[in-house]
Amino acid sequence: MQSSWSGMGRRSSSVTVAAPFWGTADWEAEWALPGDWPSGESELPPIFLFHSRDDEEISVDHLERYAERLPDATVQVLDGNGHLYDRGDLTPILSAVWSLSAS
Repeated sequence: MQSSWSGMGRRSSSVTVAAPFWGTADWEAEWALPGDWPSGESELPPIFLFHSRDDEEISVDHLERYAERLPDATVQVLDGNGHLYDRGDLTPILSAVWSLSAS
């Protein structure tokens, strides 16, 4: 399977916050990344991954699994934001969004 987002007409990007890394068992398979994605031939847009170290719902090791699969992604562990990001400093996330709108 060859993945390329270049055919979408304009450059896309992804800013992901507190995303669970889904497995392949049962209902999770629908949400899991395909096993061979991304391939060495994939051209991926900018990807920013954020996760709070004190997330009460999804442990930060999910971010580490995404970082392994997406080595070109910008990965940042944050402190003090919890799961809902209803507290703490959101500046790193906003900066990532702003950087995308400037390009």
